[in-house]
Amino acid sequence: MNLLSSQNGTILIVDDEPSFTKAMKRDLFDDDFEILSATTGQEALALLKEEAVDVIISDLKMPCMGGLEFIAAAKQILGYATQYIVMTGWGELETAVDAMQLGVGNYLTKPLDSDTLRTSINAALENAKAIRKSQQDDNEESEKNALILATVQAGVMLVESDSFTIASVNNAAADILETEKSLLLDTTVQQVFCKDNNEATELLAHQTLKNAELALTSKSGKHLSVQMTTAQICLNEKNYLLLSFMDISSQKKLQIDLKASQETFSAIVEQSLDGTIILSSSNEILYINHSATVFFARSRDELLGQPFPFPVVTDKPTELPFPQDGQPTKIAEMCVAKTQWHNEAAFVATLRDITQRKQLEESIRHMATHDVLTGLPNRSLLATQLEKAINLAQRNQRMVALLFVDLDNFKPINDTFGHSVGDVVLQETAKRLTDGVRASDFIARVGGDEFLVVLQEVADVEATALTTQRIIDLINIPIEVDGHNCQLGASIGISLFPDCAGTTEELIQQADAAMYHIKKKAKNSYCFYASGMELGPEGNK
Repeated sequence: MNLLSSQNGTILIVDDEPSFTKAMKRDLFDDDFEILSATTGQEALALLKEEAVDVIISDLKMPCMGGLEFIAAAKQILGYATQYIVMTGWGELETAVDAMQLGVGNYLTKPLDSDTLRTSINAALENAKAIRKSQQDDNEESEKNALILATVQAGVMLVESDSFTIASVNNAAADILETEKSLLLDTTVQQVFCKDNNEATELLAHQTLKNAELALTSKSGKHLSVQMTTAQICLNEKNYLLLSFMDISSQKKLQIDLKASQETFSAIVEQSLDGTIILSSSNEILYINHSATVFFARSRDELLGQPFPFPVVTDKPTELPFPQDGQPTKIAEMCVAKTQWHNEAAFVATLRDITQRKQLEESIRHMATHDVLTGLPNRSLLATQLEKAINLAQRNQRMVALLFVDLDNFKPINDTFGHSVGDVVLQETAKRLTDGVRASDFIARVGGDEFLVVLQEVADVEATALTTQRIIDLINIPIEVDGHNCQLGASIGISLFPDCAGTTEELIQQADAAMYHIKKKAKNSYCFYASGMELGPEGNK
């Protein structure tokens, strides 16, 4: 093995994604590190037998050999000078805590920020240099100190088995207990950190502990959580206890904070107005919050484990209909992203209620094509429907009749009784026009007291005349509004396709000309367009 790493530090990156390793190398290019890489734990271990490494950056999730297993094996090869940084994804913080307890100095969350990565590496290199210097110093001491160096990252004490007197101690132990090494020597373990901890004293009496978690108090009164391991050893025919312990206060705080974060996240998700659903890779509902159950109108217990009834689309929002018993259908906008759930690939789907927005959009579309007062289509929509009627008549070799209806006597009613009465009269007229034609026919309000009626696929001129007279008879029936007797008439001009015209514009102009002709002659009657009829004042619009 080459025992000397490069002057600026040697880094080993272990990740099963070559593209990720390549990106990290690019980020660290200007730092002049010697960078080694491996795609598996086994490959990395083989490399470590040949190369000295200052810092190992390892992914936690790798095939065949996981990050924790690799780090434990690497420690057997490298000892404790090499520093470790692990990379985690969302949902892997508990594993990161396990790594910290294994002796990992730091963890980074993917995707990595280049500045954070560089800062972590430099800090780890400083630690590695400090540890190697400590090893070099301690290697000149006695055999007892050599045993202490084997666990240099932890606090280490060599304690006489009979009296629990501290015979030797390392710097890490003094740092953890916030005191000087010289003040620890020749005192008992109980005097140092077990005075008020009967549990620790009882555990030490068993002579052998493994990863026992203890609550201690430092000299400054700081409360610590430590993880302690003891082993019985014999040096120069004398029995000792080798105590190694690590301050896991930060890890414990991390666990507490993580739990609180998870509880807070769960509370936020559960109380969110947006629906949240976790789906398995096979589209099975694994989790669903209260807001999402409202869309299905079913309980959580009924939905868990059931297949999600819609296709999962991750590249764009999708609008989904959710029928409701006896209520209008809810419309949800669904967004889907890939995630993990209990270390398995999954999807998270969010549902946002856009029912009111869709209703508003529909209302705006309706207002753009319909008359606000009567609810009838306007001239814009009529042109579209008339075009469809002409195309249908051409295919079926039938006729289309267009009736231009102008109300007689409406202006005096409106002027005499007021606009509120006039509005009611127009609404009632619209209803009577609708009642006077077939469901397949089409009516539009195109002016103050003007209406257009499209009669689709009429049989002949006689049928058109009968329908027109029925409309006039309905309009002639007096309308009672607020005690006022309103008597209307109707002057109706008729144009026919294909007899009179071949386009929508021509049909409308000719029906207008016929209406203008009958209004000048007789009123409250109708006539069919004939060649030579002049357009009315509005006919050129």
